[in-house]
Amino acid sequence: MNKPTILLLTGILMSLSCISQQVDVPHTREVFYRSNIIDNLDNPWEVTVGPDDSIWITESDPTNAAGYQVHRVHKNGGATVMLNLNTFTDPVRFPADPTRWQKKFSPVNGPPKIPGYQGGLMGLAFHPEYKSNPAKRFVYIAYGHDWVGPAGTTYNGEVVNGNLFITWLVRFTESGGALINPVALCDTIRGSNDHNSGRLIVRPENGINYLYYSVGDMGAGQFDNISRVIKAQFTNSYEGKILRFNLDPDTDAAQGVTNYNQWIPNDNPFNQSGIQSAVWALGIRNNQGFAYGIVGGYPRMYGSSHGPFSDDEINELMMGKNYGHPEIIGYSADGNYDGARAGPITSSLPFITSESARALTMANYKDPLFVNYPAPGGNLTNPAAWSVQYIYQNKTYTGPGGNTAQNRNDLWASEGYSGLDLYTKSKIPGWKNALLVTALKRGRMVRMQLNADGTGIDMVGDIAKKDTNIYFSARNRFRDLAISPDGASLYIAYDKSVSTSGPSANNPVIASCAGCVQKYEFLGYADSSTRSTIPTYIPIATGKNNICENGDSITVTVENRKPGIWVPLTDTSSAIVAEVKLNNAVAAGQTIRTSVYKNTGAVRRDGLGRYYLDRNIMIKSSAVASSNINLRLYISAAEYNTLSTATQSNVASNRVNAPGDLTLYRSEDACRSAILNPATIVYGTSVDAFGANGYVINASVDITTATTTTSSYYIGAPGHIVLPTSLFSFGGQLNTNKVDLSWTSVSESNAAFYIVERSADGTDFTDIGTVNAKGGEGETANYLFTDRDILNQPAPVLYYRLRMADTGNHFTYSNIVAIVLSTGSNRMSITPNPVIDITSVSVNSVSDVSATWKLTDNAGRLVMQGSVDLRKGHNYFPVNLKKLAAGIYILEISGKGIRQQMKVQKL
Repeated sequence: MNKPTILLLTGILMSLSCISQQVDVPHTREVFYRSNIIDNLDNPWEVTVGPDDSIWITESDPTNAAGYQVHRVHKNGGATVMLNLNTFTDPVRFPADPTRWQKKFSPVNGPPKIPGYQGGLMGLAFHPEYKSNPAKRFVYIAYGHDWVGPAGTTYNGEVVNGNLFITWLVRFTESGGALINPVALCDTIRGSNDHNSGRLIVRPENGINYLYYSVGDMGAGQFDNISRVIKAQFTNSYEGKILRFNLDPDTDAAQGVTNYNQWIPNDNPFNQSGIQSAVWALGIRNNQGFAYGIVGGYPRMYGSSHGPFSDDEINELMMGKNYGHPEIIGYSADGNYDGARAGPITSSLPFITSESARALTMANYKDPLFVNYPAPGGNLTNPAAWSVQYIYQNKTYTGPGGNTAQNRNDLWASEGYSGLDLYTKSKIPGWKNALLVTALKRGRMVRMQLNADGTGIDMVGDIAKKDTNIYFSARNRFRDLAISPDGASLYIAYDKSVSTSGPSANNPVIASCAGCVQKYEFLGYADSSTRSTIPTYIPIATGKNNICENGDSITVTVENRKPGIWVPLTDTSSAIVAEVKLNNAVAAGQTIRTSVYKNTGAVRRDGLGRYYLDRNIMIKSSAVASSNINLRLYISAAEYNTLSTATQSNVASNRVNAPGDLTLYRSEDACRSAILNPATIVYGTSVDAFGANGYVINASVDITTATTTTSSYYIGAPGHIVLPTSLFSFGGQLNTNKVDLSWTSVSESNAAFYIVERSADGTDFTDIGTVNAKGGEGETANYLFTDRDILNQPAPVLYYRLRMADTGNHFTYSNIVAIVLSTGSNRMSITPNPVIDITSVSVNSVSDVSATWKLTDNAGRLVMQGSVDLRKGHNYFPVNLKKLAAGIYILEISGKGIRQQMKVQKL
């Protein structure tokens, strides 16, 4: 075993300074800072963020000592070679035929031959317990090898002349900074010099994590493989498929001389009696990207796949589905491949009569979620129609009709989609739940914004073409990408070569980034005449009703603190709350946080009856600025209209007749429902429209002499704003089976009464009592209210607030108090879980109560039920699951003051 190699930042492979520069994206106006984290690799294939937040990279090409390795680039600089397959020799640990392993690495046969830039050392994924469980520091890796043998050598009954590519799927263990102890999950996946796919991902299905591996169609029907049999529709072949494996072996018996059945899930859709298959989905051309996440409340997995002449695909991948290749290309309804093949005329690919008709007869067929540059009304037999359809960046695509166009890959409308990721963070405005895909042929990253439920792509802004938004274009082939844990940076892997089995487009080459991985740090938006260039299609944060919603924080860096950069502050859905231009006034390393409050009651008013906006925004810095900073605060058009309308109907209020009448006030309060301390006017503000649905207030703020780094901003008509009552404190505590709430006010000259409200989720509140105000200007008044109905509430945490009314029946709200019910009260546990036969349910009840329980399956069907009398304190009762099938079930117990659910797994 080779020892791990440490690479210094100044070494051959590392060059952080060669291309560091600011990158502006013209059509979306975002600004990034680009730098290398590692370069001169022999084609980095996979780049992913490890559980330790370092960057892991696989290197596909083993033609020299620097290739065919796994690198880990550390957060604080430097890199380690975790695995070098050129020098790795450890055949005895494999349960499979050791001579096969030796043939691939034995010096007698020379260095292993790899499928060029279409394969080699490819996908990498981590066990989900890698960080939490020292016994499962597993790393799963896929790599191809060449079976070296003389002409006439047979493999599985097939005559092999010369070299035969085979892909291995192997689990390694990370120990001491190296990958050791290989265990083969599969070593029978055929390979090729083209279209191996090679991506890996771990994701849960029905609560169980599995390993997924994509296998391409081996390039069957094109270039060197023009006569190779296409097997993407053969369920007894792994070619052109998505495969699914167990993360840990099950108890299945061996099949033949090997025991690979233990790695194949027993519920895979194409298992047969006595023969298990890793095939999970079929009809795949060359899936080189995986992404997974919860979108619209539903778990979804996506894949990116190359198109032949056009129609690169983004698919939502599902068990047992057929994605059509090679008989349906792109959308089945457009018919653009009718009367043609998905390859040269002389290829082994089938002739397509009608895509739409074939889709009706293909079992479990699923159309792509998205297709780039589809060709409605045109097909391969009519290139003239395509020349009209495909005009991109002032270039007209005139093919691919006939043999000449087949060899003009640069003229085809395909992009060569490769790595894929799902942006689930909120750091970059408008990016939440966007698919990010790298493209090989035209060297770039493409952002596609998913719709609300994750089943389609929404157009973004004024982008006319469905590409949809293009980033960082260069001739270099963009192989893969990863997203930093905080969502502030992207890592993109560039091939070392500008071409593959066919020629690539003629974009500019970043010469200093041959075989590199670059970091793109999001900075914000450029300044233009003291205004941000943020696009007006970015949504304005809506806020959550009557609570302070904390937004995403930003870290001040050397780059984003510079003059000319507007740094956005977003909510958790990546909608815009505010922007700050730091002007080098805040030191790098500091943190800036934001919170927004949205009032949904009556329009808020001060003690003199003057109205102010139903939104206030808090901005908090971890350090005071050294000079003025610039702010942009965003409000909705609806909020402005509500305030303007209210001011017209009340003589006590100054009027807001136009957006320019809005006045900005700053207090040193934390976020709350109304102003606690006096607020001062921020002078020199201006108001601009932000698209058709909002406004932005621009200000220069001096907080150099502030006594606190917290500022809350309120918006209203001219004049100081004062609460109708000055609430000094509001709090509560749990006392046995009740909650005692108390508050103190220091001035009630205009106060009428207090309404106590309770919520089970912190959002929807209901009235539970009213307390009249004691009155008195400048006097302190103390109040107490007791909630004795907590046992009938279904939530483990209860939320309380006060709705304070003045004598004009105008309302404002207090802060929200959260009360955690006793950790020993009404809590359920299940032991053992998972369970084979009988499990014991434990319930700790705060009182004597009759309860019912029920057990439902994952489809919501009732499978068992019963009743139990609970006594105050600890209770136990058995549930016999012996007759139930293996799977995940939901056990729910309910009664007065108790409602609990837990998952239970039946083995």
